[in-house]
Amino acid sequence: MRRIYSSWNTRGSALICEKCRAVNPDDNNYCGKCGNALVPPSRPDRTLTWSAGIALVVIGAAVLLFMSAVFLLALSITGQNSDLASSGWVADLYSFTDRWNVDLLGLNIVVVGLALISSSMVKSGGWSRGPHRLMALGAVACIIGQLLACTLGNPDLAGQQMEYSTGTYWYLYTGVALSYFGAALSFVGLVLAVRTSRQNRSEMSE
Repeated sequence: MRRIYSSWNTRGSALICEKCRAVNPDDNNYCGKCGNALVPPSRPDRTLTWSAGIALVVIGAAVLLFMSAVFLLALSITGQNSDLASSGWVADLYSFTDRWNVDLLGLNIVVVGLALISSSMVKSGGWSRGPHRLMALGAVACIIGQLLACTLGNPDLAGQQMEYSTGTYWYLYTGVALSYFGAALSFVGLVLAVRTSRQNRSEMSE
């Protein structure tokens, strides 16, 4: 008798019968359409990847909250018709976070964390591979954008003696644009992954 294999459905948390291609719930032992045995492969351990993704999302969100607090503090000082440069540590902190694009770093950390979470969900059969590829591409774009903005786009590292030039501005804006583009890709991938997963669950429940 021909051995029938099954594989994790790449469209959601389900099993596909390799003989009739019917979609079955992942707790089925036999295909509900043709009756052939379903032999699900062992699920890989996703604990480490999942935990790392969650940790990065939390860290990135914390960085964004910190940057929001710094921005609001600087805004309150300038709103009182005070010179930000004379505010001491607030001016130094705002200047440091601005020149090193810490807000962009927080966003990119969140995107990389979401890509790791997506990877663990795909390995466990929960999400499809298409949206995950978008999220992975978005994470790569964010990493490249961060490197451009914080190295070639940073006058402190580019030897510009604290002054921005046309070249550093070009690298800075390119890095920022690339990071926002990567974040947009990641968001689209996340929406598609959740939407596809819900559709597959509704199909199995019918």
